[in-house]
Amino acid sequence: METGRIERRRWVSADGGRSAEIDVFVPARIAHRSVAAADPKAEAAAERALHSLRGVRGLEPLAAVMLRSEGIASSRIEGEVASTRRVFEADYAPDTVVDRQAQPIVNSIRVMSDAVHRVSRGLNPRDLDQWHTLLFQGIQNRFDPGELRSNQNWIGTRTDTPVGADFIPPPEMVEEAIKDLTGFAERVDVAPVTQSAVVHAQFETIHPYPDGNGRIGRALVYRSWAYRGLTGAINPPISRILVENRSAYIDGLTAYRDGDVDMWLDFFFEVVQSAVLYTHELGRRLEALTQEWLGRLTGIHEDALARKLVADLSGQPILSAADVAEPYGVTERGARAALDVLVERGILTFRPLRRAKRGRPTKVYEATELFALLDRSPKDLA
Repeated sequence: METGRIERRRWVSADGGRSAEIDVFVPARIAHRSVAAADPKAEAAAERALHSLRGVRGLEPLAAVMLRSEGIASSRIEGEVASTRRVFEADYAPDTVVDRQAQPIVNSIRVMSDAVHRVSRGLNPRDLDQWHTLLFQGIQNRFDPGELRSNQNWIGTRTDTPVGADFIPPPEMVEEAIKDLTGFAERVDVAPVTQSAVVHAQFETIHPYPDGNGRIGRALVYRSWAYRGLTGAINPPISRILVENRSAYIDGLTAYRDGDVDMWLDFFFEVVQSAVLYTHELGRRLEALTQEWLGRLTGIHEDALARKLVADLSGQPILSAADVAEPYGVTERGARAALDVLVERGILTFRPLRRAKRGRPTKVYEATELFALLDRSPKDLA
């Protein structure tokens, strides 16, 4: 499969003060290209792994947790780092918590959520623009979110010149390349895992936005899986694996651009299987933690609200009395009493939200042991 070609172009700085000859990569059109993995067994193994997450009892509470985990790790690849607790708090109370470090990660989580739930129709270039707008919502930038770039950009350590950059995408034809990409993403004659890998690599090669390309490109993987029916509620967080194998990830994307599509696909298939294994293991650890919590509730009636809350904590680790009252059909006073029992037994912590706006910070109940578990790396859990 041809992936593109190198062309020599002349670059001129925005102020016209500098210029240089640079090698840019012009991606090939792929909307109608034949694509097949050289190792169909590895491809099939990755697909089976994804299917293994469907209908597994006990994994349902992981749906929201996995999306958040992917958003956190995807942002970490780009240098945006915050603890799981900070991100969950900023996502839980966006009108109360002001956390500039966590906000971009929360935005990434919301992009992920939209990507996996908006699959009832074909992928449109406008969808990508909307994700880009959402990704930078509430964040000051030097560019207009949701607008394809009109200037040359590049990947490298220097921001003032593309000379010596690691990769230089095409300076023009961005809109046409994105339309071609979305055309490929709608095909159903390509093996779905391979399709998602190529969609991601091609998007990163086009590099259509001034910033945020990596996070949107990884969201496209999940959109592709959902569109082709590979995943249901549970989406394994591939970025948890990629962040620990960043050099290999970059090498794989570089191999794709160099025409070695199979090297990229082999790496991607391995990442998928590792992410699925991590998801299963995390599910086991969450179940073990839930059982440990239930073991702390000795003397508490089997039908007590406190026990019901423990069973649901993995899906909602931050709670207030108001969050509990309506869905469980109790008064806020009754909800608070049950939550206080969990505090007494060391299951929840009653604490103020960090980085709250001016005034007295809101206090909530948090499952801090769950946050600690989610902060552990896949290698640490293995």
